[in-house]
Amino acid sequence: MKKKQLLFKLRYLILALGAIFIMQSCFDADKFDFEKFDLEASNIELTPNLSIKLGTATVKISDFLSAKEDTLIFNEDDGAITVSMQQDDIVSMAVADLFEMPTIEGTSVNQTIGSQSIAAITPIENQITLLQLVEGMGMERTVFDALVFAAGNKFPPVEPKSAGKLPKTTPLDAFSTATFESGKLTVKVINNLNTEMTNIQLSLDNYDKDENYINSINVPVFESIMPGTEAERDVDLAGKTIYANLQADFKSFSTPGNSIAPDLDNDKINFKITSTNLVVASGEIRLPMGTASIADNIVTPIDLGEDMVIQTIKVKSGTLDFALKSNVKTSMVLTMNIPNFSGITIDPLAIENTDGKVTIKSVPLAGAILDLSSGSLAINYSMPLPIGELILFDMNDFVDLDVSINNFEFEYVEGNFGSFNETIAPEVIDVGMGDIPGLEGMLKLTRPSISLNIENNSIGIPVILAFELSRPDMPDTKVLVNDTL
Repeated sequence: MKKKQLLFKLRYLILALGAIFIMQSCFDADKFDFEKFDLEASNIELTPNLSIKLGTATVKISDFLSAKEDTLIFNEDDGAITVSMQQDDIVSMAVADLFEMPTIEGTSVNQTIGSQSIAAITPIENQITLLQLVEGMGMERTVFDALVFAAGNKFPPVEPKSAGKLPKTTPLDAFSTATFESGKLTVKVINNLNTEMTNIQLSLDNYDKDENYINSINVPVFESIMPGTEAERDVDLAGKTIYANLQADFKSFSTPGNSIAPDLDNDKINFKITSTNLVVASGEIRLPMGTASIADNIVTPIDLGEDMVIQTIKVKSGTLDFALKSNVKTSMVLTMNIPNFSGITIDPLAIENTDGKVTIKSVPLAGAILDLSSGSLAINYSMPLPIGELILFDMNDFVDLDVSINNFEFEYVEGNFGSFNETIAPEVIDVGMGDIPGLEGMLKLTRPSISLNIENNSIGIPVILAFELSRPDMPDTKVLVNDTL
């Protein structure tokens, strides 16, 4: 009994001493156990983790934790803890990660002059009198008169023989020489003699501008043409060459004669030559008004990739290059328009014989706007042919023009580059608070901002950010932070 009373008194004494001790020091409540306290113990271990000055009237959060510059800040007014997170780069993306400039393939204008239609020739009209015909057959007037008299004052029969050439006509105005792809000449013979004409064979003789004979084109035979009537024969011009100076030649003329006396001065044969659908393959020709220009609209698709649409590109640098090779015999001018580009001027290109060489012309693209909303690149060109003047040409004359975009760099791109996700690995931020039993309250986050830095030659894109904040040891405390930049 006395022993228990003594132990009870000792406990109060120790508590009193302990209170005095705690006023000056700290203690670990979890490790301090009164039941295990023993006066006979040779050592007593006090290792406090949480220090509280029992003499203070107000307990502040700063009594528990130490502030950390720019990270853990105490607001002494409302007692809240402010956690500020600062990190330079969570994720970094280059433009190449989002957008790859599509390859714009070069476009070629490979154009031949092609065959050209020319105007119908001015009709050639001519005539030959009976006297000229007789003289063409090598007879003098007195000889033919004797034949008429011997026939009883009738038109005497004439065996087939050459009747000579008709008088020359005015040179053709549609060409000086032309090799035809197609077309025809129509030769009409009108018999104004008093006798039937038989076995009429004509040829059209070609002479150059110096009146040198070149060749002859035969006209199909006229078997019979009665007095006062006419007949026509067509000459197919495909593959034939005609010069501007034509002269009809009577290769053969004959007649069975007639009972009516001939009149050498007034009896005659009329001729008329017309043309239809003249298409020239080569030569020196005069193109008529209304001749269509050599033109085309070339559309080249551009592969932008799946789910990608480019509206506009502002060009930082680059050139639009034209590589020309041609063997045309007459100088021409080619005008070109690329409607995808704005802010540039493409001057007309002089088209002439380059003697097998390639000439280059470049147009600077800096500052230009390239519109690719159609998903293609269009090139419109037109090359008018000279009208009204004689030009040398061949249907196989060519113009090869390669159009390419080189050294291309863009300043900005506007479009839809598809959807992609960038997952940021979870990160644990240690704010140094530890685990404080019984500590409750609000954790205030300041400056939870995300910045998107746009460097040169980059693009701005809409970004949706989704963040979850939680304690690693308490997954159910997730707080979702969403925002759109």
